[in-house]
Amino acid sequence: EEAKCVKKGSLPSLLISLQHKPCFTLGKRGKLDDVLARDEEAKCDGVEVVRSNRGGEVTYHGPGQVVVYPIVNLRTIKFGPRKYVETLEDAVVDTVAEMGLSARG
Repeated sequence: EEAKCVKKGSLPSLLISLQHKPCFTLGKRGKLDDVLARDEEAKCDGVEVVRSNRGGEVTYHGPGQVVVYPIVNLRTIKFGPRKYVETLEDAVVDTVAEMGLSARG
């Protein structure tokens, strides 16, 4: 819902930070076979498999993992998706480097 408001211009860009309950998210290219834990194991551990309209395949979200969702109208910043993702990756790599950690985009 927030993404629709950002796209229409009724909300500015947003940065949402949260922790998911344990789950696997399947992106547009994701298949159930991509989930390494089998349904029985995941159900026993209370882990859901959730379909998402994001790009990519499968991602596990677990306890203590902070997830950040930037919601940006790329037209207003005049970036294409690829340039935006590369710029975002560079910013994250530079930020964690200042904390003494290493990362790569």
